Amino acid sequence: AMCMTTSATRCAIKKTAAKLPLGDSIGGVRKPPPNRTAVVWSIATASTPPHAQALMHNIGARNAFTFRPELSVEEFGRQARATLIDAAFVPTTLLPAYDAVSSEVLRLTEQVFAEVSYPTIRVHGDCHMGNVLWREDTPHFVDFDDARMGPSIQDLWMLLSGDRAAQTEQLQAIRLGYQDFRDFPTQELRLVEALRALRLMHQAAWIARRWQEAAFQRAFPFFEDERYWSNHILALREQCGALIEPPLSLF
Repeated sequence: AMCMTTSATRCAIKKTAAKLPLGDSIGGVRKPPPNRTAVVWSIATASTPPHAQALMHNIGARNAFTFRPELSVEEFGRQARATLIDAAFVPTTLLPAYDAVSSEVLRLTEQVFAEVSYPTIRVHGDCHMGNVLWREDTPHFVDFDDARMGPSIQDLWMLLSGDRAAQTEQLQAIRLGYQDFRDFPTQELRLVEALRALRLMHQAAWIARRWQEAAFQRAFPFFEDERYWSNHILALREQCGALIEPPLSLF
């Protein structure tokens, strides 16, 4: 589920960002100003999730995964859709609606990805606040099962929630923390709703593929209910609208 940064966290991001000199930028990675030591400029000092994400991305950009694939419309969208239809999880009465809206979502999503050029790095892939553990005021990321090669924004958009105004405010706070250690990927903001659409489809297929496991049936007892699929179709329809709207803006 998507999670929102708390007011306290946003405040901490802004206060911390205001105190730190930005330094110079080299290939999107900010190097420490002359008065900073190598010990201070480390992931151990990250005081907010955006700080830690930027530092994690600096490491992720150094090399590619050897075996893990790239986040793609094919895997997270087309294969997810085929899984749900072939396994007959979508109720027969709702299948025409699902078929139509999922096809349109994929068409719009592929269009967005074709329009945006971005570098792929190693990303966490499932970077919401539920996967952040705090210890001594330092965030630690857990659950790297969905780690992939992908755009940096994949690890940032899941911190957003609420209406457009709320997300814009949250995005400003995230940018302030992130850019202390790495250039914020502004050009990737166009991908946010496309990535959200793929997540909706991928998560449903993920449950379907593991439905025979008792733990999944206990965790998602609503998965076979018609109401769940009605809501899922509604969410995809809403994504069709979001995909043709202008992206979030920082300015």
